[in-house]
Amino acid sequence: KACIKHGAIIDKKAYTAGRKTGLNSYCTADNQYSKAKNGRGKLTVCNELGSSVMSKLDQAYRAGSRVASLRDELSNVITQIDDLEKEKELATRMSVRRELSSSLSRLNRQRYDLDNDISAAERDGEQIIRSLRR
Repeated sequence: KACIKHGAIIDKKAYTAGRKTGLNSYCTADNQYSKAKNGRGKLTVCNELGSSVMSKLDQAYRAGSRVASLRDELSNVITQIDDLEKEKELATRMSVRRELSSSLSRLNRQRYDLDNDISAAERDGEQIIRSLRR
């Protein structure tokens, strides 16, 4: 309506065709996976493309979200490690230093496991995306 008020003529057919082309380019499993890995939400604008497309996007979203969740968990563990290392440097009592060393060992093992889990989740995600391209 605003365009018509200014004398613009709307070609609804061209608009609809262009929108569909744009959605088909944007609403891909690769794009959804990439966005989900970076903590972004679902591509809800793609709903109008139908349940088949949305099913693929949901799979891509779950795979990407798994990676994002593991990355968040790793970030929290790294923060805890940094905090405990600073605390250990300031600790004067040997018993406190030993306790902090034990906690740091546990967190470093957790960090190692999370690194491996992230790599596995990324491999799984890439495999899912490859299968959705077919």
